[in-house]
Amino acid sequence: MASERESRAEEAVEDGAQSGGRAPETVASLVAEIAPPEESRAVVRTGTRADVGDWWGGRRVWLFCFGTGVALAAPGPSPYREWADHGALTETIYNHVTGELVLAPAESLSIKRLGMGPLDADRVQRLLGASRRGPEKEGETDA
Repeated sequence: MASERESRAEEAVEDGAQSGGRAPETVASLVAEIAPPEESRAVVRTGTRADVGDWWGGRRVWLFCFGTGVALAAPGPSPYREWADHGALTETIYNHVTGELVLAPAESLSIKRLGMGPLDADRVQRLLGASRRGPEKEGETDA
């Protein structure tokens, strides 16, 4: 029963049902300005909003994973777009309590916490090669 549930979850992520599928052209064009000319490995429409100069509030931030890093983008009158190399994201963790992927250390990014489901976060962490366990406490050992 558990393996059937896991396989359905993996299929949902692969099909883009969980992550929002493809990004709109406006977002994809923003990412094309800052990302390498390669196909993105994952696209996630996050629950996080960025201030892009809209009268009614922020727009959703999209996360794109590439072989060399990640791009964050949100369309609007003053569009938001940032890039971080994989080397700057080695301590990325998913906080199950808040439902956020925390991009760490990522000192160059203005948005470091991205709201998303656990399946999307797991997929992003796998692509980044980050540990999915979270920060180790001093003195803890694997037994």
